[in-house]
Amino acid sequence: GSTTRSRLTWPPRPAPAAVLAKQGKYIAAFAPFGYQKSEDDKHMLVPNPVTAPVVRLIFELATKGMKYTEIANYLNDNGYDSIFEHYQKLGVRRCYERDIGQHMWSPSTVMGILYNEVYIGSVINNKTADNIDTGHQVVQRDKEDWIIVENCHEPLVSVEDFKLAHKMIARREKSPRKTRASPRSCTRIASAPASD
Repeated sequence: GSTTRSRLTWPPRPAPAAVLAKQGKYIAAFAPFGYQKSEDDKHMLVPNPVTAPVVRLIFELATKGMKYTEIANYLNDNGYDSIFEHYQKLGVRRCYERDIGQHMWSPSTVMGILYNEVYIGSVINNKTADNIDTGHQVVQRDKEDWIIVENCHEPLVSVEDFKLAHKMIARREKSPRKTRASPRSCTRIASAPASD
């Protein structure tokens, strides 16, 4: 009827975020560390030539069994720009500290990269809420509410290495310490005079 005809006469509006999310389009304001937005399509991620090798290195170190702290120390000791420093050099001002981590690499920043499925080519939308219901505070949504679409862009790491990194880190984090002195013996050792 007339309503259908009048609806078609309107100029096409941009697709709402929910539709783009289900199509696997990247809809966040900033590309994740390791990627940049494609010049041809702002909803498509492409590897960033400067930061993608850093992400690959983080996974490589994890697959060799290094812990989060060890990886963070390695990056800091070898002069790799942190996520914060990377954005600062680009002149991008990020509003939320949670988005960019700390000024130096930290274990939590490393963990965030190692568990982010964006690096195996997936786009994850709807991870957080920031609306009137949350008092305009950024709140993490339950995982079942996330919209995950696989094979959306070039992965920086294979699915096998992604899983292996987690397996190796879990093995290291859970491995019991071989020798553990009792607090009493520690005190005695600490207070014993040096004998030459």
